[in-house]
Amino acid sequence: MTVFRVKHQKNYTVINNFICTDNRLSWKAKGIWLYAFYRPDDWIFHMSDLMNQSTDGRESVRSGLKELEEYGYLHREQCKDINGKYDHAEWSFYETPQELKKLVPQTGNTFTE
Repeated sequence: MTVFRVKHQKNYTVINNFICTDNRLSWKAKGIWLYAFYRPDDWIFHMSDLMNQSTDGRESVRSGLKELEEYGYLHREQCKDINGKYDHAEWSFYETPQELKKLVPQTGNTFTE
């Protein structure tokens, strides 16, 4: 087998290979993740931008994002303005899955008698 490689000086993306073997994810979710790592660090993500970059519609993009959230590759947090109204969403993408922390109320006493 012959592999022809180019010298990478610009216009390429370096990714962690872990996601390539994560068979819990669809190719759609992996593609969205790859697009996220292609963008600059200060990029602001919008659903409309993701839909404009592929042939997938709204529901397809939503399901891909849901997969990424479910398996710890994406965290989205809704931010509010000073009046408590929805302002925007902060999207954080991770190279490897992050542990999902369940929101469980903690009590002072962990033992019951």
